Amino acid sequence: MILSNLMNLCEIKPSDVYRWFMEMFVDSSDWVMTPNVYGMGLFSDGGIFATKPYLCGSNYILKMMDFKRGEWCEVMDGLYWRFINKNRDFFLTNPRLSLMVSSFDKMDTIRKERIVGMAENFIFEHTHED
Repeated sequence: MILSNLMNLCEIKPSDVYRWFMEMFVDSSDWVMTPNVYGMGLFSDGGIFATKPYLCGSNYILKMMDFKRGEWCEVMDGLYWRFINKNRDFFLTNPRLSLMVSSFDKMDTIRKERIVGMAENFIFEHTHED
């Protein structure tokens, strides 16, 4: 889910994500990867498979893994909040999800600009072909 989350936040095309998982994992099977990637991992089926997108910033990753805090947290949080803001119309349609938009709107403007800028740089540097 961490890999799908990162790819989703970076707006990598679902077909590219699916192909990557199929090529990188020796035990990948179409019957598993299709619902996992398109439904759970990327929510690209519009909610048929899962009731809400699986998204997270650095806080969740820090709780679930033994990673240390660092600059990656700012980038990850920037990717998360950038995605929430960019898709705010969708998130506002669900009372549970609208809380994320509200949190983004209340965030300090300077922090927002800094982390979203870091996210934009990350996406440009890591998702564009030379």
